Amino acid sequence: MKTPFPRLASLARFACIATLASACILPAYADRGDFRGRPGDRPAARHFDHREWRGGRWVHGDHGGHLGWWWVVSGAWYFYPRPIYPYPPVVIQQRVPEPAIVQPAPQASPPVWYYCPGSDAYYPYVQRCPEGWRTVPAVPPGLREE
Repeated sequence: MKTPFPRLASLARFACIATLASACILPAYADRGDFRGRPGDRPAARHFDHREWRGGRWVHGDHGGHLGWWWVVSGAWYFYPRPIYPYPPVVIQQRVPEPAIVQPAPQASPPVWYYCPGSDAYYPYVQRCPEGWRTVPAVPPGLREE
């Protein structure tokens, strides 16, 4: 009777080769920027593809109303005053947040009373003042300097 050893040995050899191959291939995919880990996982941020940048081309002409040298990468146009060979360096500029403009709080006007000199009384005790209302600081009578 034959033993299943040759079959088991070839299966073990295949498993080792597959493990080693995946250990070599997965870091290569991660370096490309399109490795997403488990199925369904999404990358937190888009990886900049240097190979794509290096694969761009120089165009001298008008684009968007500007005449000059353009580095064209995947449909995006980048303006340069002159071509840089073999390709322009990658420069990533961080956006500087605009400073917040803080308006000072409006000053509350001091409370006033409306005084009618003709009747020597204040609103609402007098409803009409023919000669016009005069505003006076709202200070209780005991604290008023007279």
